[in-house]
Amino acid sequence: MSVVYTTSEIFPSTEQVLAINQLLAQILKKECKNWCARQTEVKEANSDLEKIGFKYLDSGLHRVCYVSSDNRFVLKIDLVSTQNKYEIEASQRIPKILQSVVLLPIAFSSDFLWLVMPKAKTDKDLPIEKIHKLEDEICKFLSENGYFCEDVHHGNVGLFEDRAVIFDYGFNIGKRGE
Repeated sequence: MSVVYTTSEIFPSTEQVLAINQLLAQILKKECKNWCARQTEVKEANSDLEKIGFKYLDSGLHRVCYVSSDNRFVLKIDLVSTQNKYEIEASQRIPKILQSVVLLPIAFSSDFLWLVMPKAKTDKDLPIEKIHKLEDEICKFLSENGYFCEDVHHGNVGLFEDRAVIFDYGFNIGKRGE
């Protein structure tokens, strides 16, 4: 079982961590042809994840995401073990000035198969016009402070505690000129 690193004392619970690790171990021990087949296997585990407090939220190219039953947290399951790893490593390098616009993980497994972060309001919760304004705010803030993120778009930004945030950093967030 993977070790869990967390900055939160409230989530996930020990029982949830054990259940997540056990469920993913069962899925991942199966032989899998490609990441697309793996995504199907993870989605087929929806009822098992619902039993431990998560319901299916969305999926992208490399991850399947679930929201906690209280709608406060998102569980991101990485299908190819690259996106979560990057996001965790990037979050550990985020300078203090950017922490107001970058949503940081609060718990993750040492093998990077999953991470948990607070849930922002997204394009599923807010009008698209509002999301576009949030995109503009984030891009302006990053630019004014000498940073960039190539993956700022409506599916990766949202509103958290009344502030514009990016919750999916893609594969590139950095300082201009470096």
